[in-house]
Amino acid sequence: MRHSDIFSKHTVSVDEWQSWLLANIDCMDDRAAAELVIPDVMRWLSEFRQYGGTEQIDVSRFSYVQRLKDAAGEKKIVLYPLYREIQTVSYLADQIKGMRGADYLTVALVPSPNLVENDYDYVIAEPFMCLWPFLFELINPAILHVNVGWGIQALPFMVHVQDVDRVLLDFYEMLVFVQDAFFEKTHSTGQQVRDAARWLLTHYPNIMHFCSDEITERLRNSYNIKQSSITAVREYLRKPLYSGTTTPQEGHIKLVYGGCIATSASPDNMYHQAIKKTINYFAQGCLHLYLYTSPYVYGLGRQEGLETFISDLGLAENVHVCPSLPGDEFIKDIASYDYGITLMRSIELGAPEYTYYMAYKFHSYLQAGLPIIIDENLEYMASLVRKYNIGIVLSDDDYERLPEILNSADYGQLKQNVIRYRNEFSIEIGAGKVLTVYDGIVRRNHLAEYAGQLIAAIATAENRLYYRDQTVDSLLYLVDMVNAVKPDRIVELGTLSGLSLRTWRAAAPATPVMAIDLSFQPLMRSREIMPLDLANVILLEQDILTVDFASLWQPDERVILYIDAHDLSGVPIMQYLLDTAIPSLPPGSLVMVDDVWYSPETLDQDGAEQFFRDVVINEIDPLQCFDGYYASYWKGGSFFGFLEVIPLLEWVNSNRIELAFKPGIKSVAFTWSGR
Repeated sequence: MRHSDIFSKHTVSVDEWQSWLLANIDCMDDRAAAELVIPDVMRWLSEFRQYGGTEQIDVSRFSYVQRLKDAAGEKKIVLYPLYREIQTVSYLADQIKGMRGADYLTVALVPSPNLVENDYDYVIAEPFMCLWPFLFELINPAILHVNVGWGIQALPFMVHVQDVDRVLLDFYEMLVFVQDAFFEKTHSTGQQVRDAARWLLTHYPNIMHFCSDEITERLRNSYNIKQSSITAVREYLRKPLYSGTTTPQEGHIKLVYGGCIATSASPDNMYHQAIKKTINYFAQGCLHLYLYTSPYVYGLGRQEGLETFISDLGLAENVHVCPSLPGDEFIKDIASYDYGITLMRSIELGAPEYTYYMAYKFHSYLQAGLPIIIDENLEYMASLVRKYNIGIVLSDDDYERLPEILNSADYGQLKQNVIRYRNEFSIEIGAGKVLTVYDGIVRRNHLAEYAGQLIAAIATAENRLYYRDQTVDSLLYLVDMVNAVKPDRIVELGTLSGLSLRTWRAAAPATPVMAIDLSFQPLMRSREIMPLDLANVILLEQDILTVDFASLWQPDERVILYIDAHDLSGVPIMQYLLDTAIPSLPPGSLVMVDDVWYSPETLDQDGAEQFFRDVVINEIDPLQCFDGYYASYWKGGSFFGFLEVIPLLEWVNSNRIELAFKPGIKSVAFTWSGR
């Protein structure tokens, strides 16, 4: 997180704090997203002025932060900012506390303590959300786990989180692929939701969602975030588990629905038409429907508005409105019913394509021991019901004869399958996935510290005033590639003092590495300054132009080929690699080329000289000689680098190879398809 003098003061004026917040917004590279943030931030500041009764922020109000850090000790703090009660986050935190409480300290940040129960190790209640960025900075958590809802809800405070690699974005719903009609009766437009999600997805590399696996790939391709860590976490089923009834009562089949619903007859409610379209089918003949509204949306207790709505529909005899209950009480109460239903269809909500999501009620019904009745158009959940035979999947023609279908169903077998297979959705599995992400974030933080130490030590040893061969970010980019590719073997060309080699070893100590260079004397000298374990490393001291690359790997391996060797006049290393090494790589391998800078503008001679002065000179040692070259890229813009950039781009353009690159990182990468 970005440091500033503002955090070292004992008191900060609200005007100063406002300037700091607005400066962060001004730095956003997406004006559409920035425009979404400003109204909320200004509202938060206005609330602080009005209800805080002061124009000064007394930093002593945060004195508890040091006590929290002292209590954490060696544990890594995971901070969960909760703008409202979000049950999936609370359940995850509680499970993580149980599974890895020795490693992680779970801390909720909420506007009111009433929003959470005892699922966290610590709860911080700060009613003024304009101060949350202050707490992010002071706590400096190892991990910031942020449930962003649809994306737009958390955007106003996410803008102020600068250390993006410590953040896990948690999307409860992924609505970026849903058409605008869905949003007509919500607080946000479809475009606003897409703008917010676009900014978040392209700025934060660790993402989790509550949808089917297909969404992971759609996100990677739609937002060009192929190197991001994207995890689908859909397993939230908790204990205690209930088995419920063994068979429905004859002539009285009890169905239950729990969740969001129209609580009045107002057509402005987004659920109004969807309920009217389907509810009659679940109240036919022997069918009795019991409705529980979500306590997180509508509050606890009696729901008089819903009672009136049901009465006005003429369904009070078969549709029963129950008092809203908190989570565990709700599960225990519904265990006496026969089936859990999804009730509404996405097509009636204006989103026929919204078929890929997981609903928490799915887990609630399984926890209560209930088979599930679901529409076939809710494709992802319907596929799970079919796979495990844990309920009834309805087509359009089935609704009118629903009593007949349920009376003829093998209820005992469905019930048995629910009890048998529901552990496939256990929160232990979901928390395990999240802990894998947490561990990766912590490990990356350690690698960042190590990379900084490496660079400082090598620069001092070589007496370099401007040591810019690598940066912490560029070395961490190598780590990201290792995590994304999970290579069986790494081959690097051009080792010098071993910054990249040490990074490979730290990121993947079990992966064999072959380093090829004309001489390893600089590497050996560097070992006197920074230790290097050469176990699992082969040093091949050889002219690259004489290497038989096809012999270095097996056809079924996934390889990272890292090129940090430069062409000289009469030494065409890149062309040799393009002709011999790359065609022999196994499909799915990754090629990385260092010392290549991207310009979004197509360069000519004057433009290249200006680009060198504006960008390149700041990322090289200006005291060393440098001959620069440039070449256009088939997808637009140009690349600037050493002599090898010309044959590289000729080959890339000829083969329509799409290069991956990251702002501020002077390297490019592409996956070899084997063509």
